[in-house]
Amino acid sequence: MRGLVATAAVPAGEVIGEYLGHVQLFGPPCRNAPANEGFKMHLKTRTTGNKFVGIDALEKGGLLRLMKHSRNAAARFHEVQTGTSSLSWR
Repeated sequence: MRGLVATAAVPAGEVIGEYLGHVQLFGPPCRNAPANEGFKMHLKTRTTGNKFVGIDALEKGGLLRLMKHSRNAAARFHEVQTGTSSLSWR
């Protein structure tokens, strides 16, 4: 089984990491396809040319790529931009 497990309580609002990988151009999201398949995460942010971008963490990703998605999720993803355009899980 793949995934991450917390060994202690995580306070609400605590940032637990960044989703790392290669930023790539992706096609537009499909209505009948999974939103984020494999380790690819589509972002709301677009390029200056209005193209879709995302992070591909298949080969060079951090541990957060192993987080499982759930209907009763205990964590939320927030797309935030800092001085270096990093993305964080909360």
